Amino acid sequence: MNKKKDNRVILLIHGFKRGNENDFEYLEDPLMRFNLPIINFEYYDNYDKKTLNWKLFFKKISKQMEELKDNEIIVVGYSIGAIIAIYLENYYPNIIQVISIYPAFKIYLFDWLKRLKDLYFKRKRLKKKIGKERFNKLNEAAKKNKIVEKYPVKITRNINIFRSKLRKKIKNININKTTLILSEIDEIVHYKKTYKYINRFNISEKIIFFNLSHYSAMKDGQNLRNFIISEIKRFNFDK
Repeated sequence: MNKKKDNRVILLIHGFKRGNENDFEYLEDPLMRFNLPIINFEYYDNYDKKTLNWKLFFKKISKQMEELKDNEIIVVGYSIGAIIAIYLENYYPNIIQVISIYPAFKIYLFDWLKRLKDLYFKRKRLKKKIGKERFNKLNEAAKKNKIVEKYPVKITRNINIFRSKLRKKIKNININKTTLILSEIDEIVHYKKTYKYINRFNISEKIIFFNLSHYSAMKDGQNLRNFIISEIKRFNFDK
């Protein structure tokens, strides 16, 4: 491959973490073929309470971008990390490419709640909103779902505040730099509402669809991984 732009780096930005799992476990090895530094940017740690604040998330982003100010950056973001990737492209001109995988602009409220208990709605408000019977069923499902234990209420609230503020700060999606990937069977991201949201930027026809589950996309999606690699290659090495 043609080794141009020696100051390029690949920045990986995770989503809402299940424990401290790595969203890019199955992508990192293929990315190594580009011989570029790979940075796994962690904007919070589930097990470190000091990091569970949306204001700190933004501070960590600023610090990371300051460290990379002399680099040209290829950003690969997943879920909420996919929104961060688009946000970065809006504010940092040294972002040369963004791959936004399953951006969580809009989420399925109740599927999300099954995993995250009451999200950042107060329980009384939620019960009133959906009715006592449905609330009790939802609460029972949450108790049975062991994955709930990995989501502290504090991080749940803060990540949603963070997600909301990120969304408001995005003024544009530069399709010349950005590849958007959605799934019609995503159990977390509401793809129709996300599609509608993205359409405000008049680029919905540019969306790529890979119909894989939200949580298993990287693990099960060999074609998705190949596509991401081909996009980076096409954009950075085939010119």
